[in-house]
Amino acid sequence: MRREWIGRLDIDADTEAHISRHGLRGTQVWEAVRFDHYESAVWKDTLYGARLMVVGRSDDNVRVKAWISVVDRGDGHFELRTAVRI
Repeated sequence: MRREWIGRLDIDADTEAHISRHGLRGTQVWEAVRFDHYESAVWKDTLYGARLMVVGRSDDNVRVKAWISVVDRGDGHFELRTAVRI
């Protein structure tokens, strides 16, 4: 199975505020989902379209599950939709 290239993750202010309610910061999510760091990534069909569900650990050892959507798959550019600690 091909490892998904995640080279850039956009996180808007509303999403940053939302994940903060789950005890996360955007930097922690980025650290956990970047290409060379994540543990697993699986495509899921959701009510809102295809999302990549990514699990990984941040540099400060926080385990994160994040749902991201494609901006430009060829460039590894994604957008964070939501994330939680696990």
